[in-house]
Amino acid sequence: MTAVPKNEVLPLSDGRTQEARQLWARVPQTLMECRSCADGAKGPRAYDVAVVDLAGAPAGRKRTLLIRRSTVPNKKNKKGELVCEVAYFLCHHAP
Repeated sequence: MTAVPKNEVLPLSDGRTQEARQLWARVPQTLMECRSCADGAKGPRAYDVAVVDLAGAPAGRKRTLLIRRSTVPNKKNKKGELVCEVAYFLCHHAP
């Protein structure tokens, strides 16, 4: 798993490409799943996650984009407002 920037261009199975943030905008909120990754100093660290299938995986492997959003506002945007941080991870794994 490798962290990628929000403007990373990724291949889709239909031959098109899109940036990670564009793929995030297409994910229905109903597909987000809340997952706990560990206990932190202030309690459990929970994130909403979604997975988007990508093209371009080597034979016998699968390539996906894991999108992770914090469940509480923790980052300031350009307007100075607190928002939930979103991170993107490129994954190669067995199907």
